Amino acid sequence: MEENIKIEIALELAVKYGVNCELTPEQCKWVLEENKKLKARIAELENAQRWTPVAEPPKIQNWYLTLDDENDCFISFWKGWFENYTPVTHWMPLPESPIVYGKESK
Repeated sequence: MEENIKIEIALELAVKYGVNCELTPEQCKWVLEENKKLKARIAELENAQRWTPVAEPPKIQNWYLTLDDENDCFISFWKGWFENYTPVTHWMPLPESPIVYGKESK
């Protein structure tokens, strides 16, 4: 069993029965809630950076990172179709610039 799942089960048991945990049931409940929030945020970030099939086109006219049928990456512009020399199979938004408002992000 995955270690994270064991910890979640132990915390849930501690919340329900108040046993086998050095934390109070309230602390265990807080840890479980924070874990749930973090998992949701991770899923959100992973979804934002996934390759999207071209069958699901972008909604906004903009520059995107694209992938062709030979797994070559390009930066292409979407204007109802991708301006590219090879057929695009997948796309994703470009990552945010490391420089935002004149300050380098960390």
